[in-house]
Amino acid sequence: MEAWMQKYKGSMVELIYSDGAERFTKRVVRILSVHGSYVLAYCTERRAVRSFALGGILAYQPLRGRGA
Repeated sequence: MEAWMQKYKGSMVELIYSDGAERFTKRVVRILSVHGSYVLAYCTERRAVRSFALGGILAYQPLRGRGA
């Protein structure tokens, strides 16, 4: 999955994410960088940079026309 993250670096992407406590969230993020098994992204909901484990990303959709 890392390859798609590199492709969308700098773009807005909608993620369905499962954290370590198995809570599911939908996040809109701007992909900043990929470091091994983690993605560093700006989360629009939290208004902060967050890291996301690649294994926790269940689905994604690039966003067009929303800051992409």
